[in-house]
Amino acid sequence: LNMNNNGSYGAFWFDNCGVVTLGSNITYSGNEWPLSIDIKTFVDASSTLPASGNTNNGIRILGGSLDVAGTWYHFPGVDYIIASNPIISASGSLTINDGNTVRFNFANYLNINGTLNANGTSGNGILFTQNGTSQWGGLRFQSGSNGSLEYCTIEHANYSTGYAVYATSPASLTINHCILQDNKYGFYGDNANPTITNTLFQDNTTSIQFLNTTSPEIGAGNTFLGDTYGFYFSNCTTPVIPAGTTIENNSTAGIRFVNCPSLGTIDNLNMNNNGSYGAFWFDNCG
Repeated sequence: LNMNNNGSYGAFWFDNCGVVTLGSNITYSGNEWPLSIDIKTFVDASSTLPASGNTNNGIRILGGSLDVAGTWYHFPGVDYIIASNPIISASGSLTINDGNTVRFNFANYLNINGTLNANGTSGNGILFTQNGTSQWGGLRFQSGSNGSLEYCTIEHANYSTGYAVYATSPASLTINHCILQDNKYGFYGDNANPTITNTLFQDNTTSIQFLNTTSPEIGAGNTFLGDTYGFYFSNCTTPVIPAGTTIENNSTAGIRFVNCPSLGTIDNLNMNNNGSYGAFWFDNCG
């Protein structure tokens, strides 16, 4: 096949088609996109996709709701472009393979009611970022959802409230060996207590904010640099921050507590050069 089309959907548009395989005998040239799919369509790992030759190159995701298990395989030089707001439903599971870059158009985000597994490796990793200079809305874990993020970089989620990772009452959520940078919030949790370890938060407005959470616990090996707040706890009881955590160069305060009646274990932290309110800011904490 010789594909040369100028329609907005590109050479191929697959909607709710399950697993598709694209062979090596297809020539993609001069298309708006080589491929558009919804979140319930998956390109098989044996497929051949072009990294150049079209107005926009990549796999464009046009919304939809995923209620089965599927995988976004890695194709060298080919990014996944979120052009709508896809949903992983409660029965759905999406695996994003190591090496992938997922870009989001203006105001778009990934809504997760089921399971998202994005587990990269130290040699490659997975990147979630803006498409061009557009602002986007982050990864949003809803009540009962599950997630595993490892060796991921999540950046430039600055649309509206601007969450890199948002979670409200998730069933389970693990963030390990990740980088969350240049977002309004690195992590924002409402009644959420994820496992966050070995992760760098830098140049966000707020690294981590917990609301309405009993005993929120920060894992070991995390670093918080160059934010407005390293941590912000609101209406939380007995937060725990492990010894040896580095919280430095945050412009307003290292840690802020609002309406927190009791504190847990917070000791032996590396806190330097935190801003106008110092290392700790207590507000109506009894």
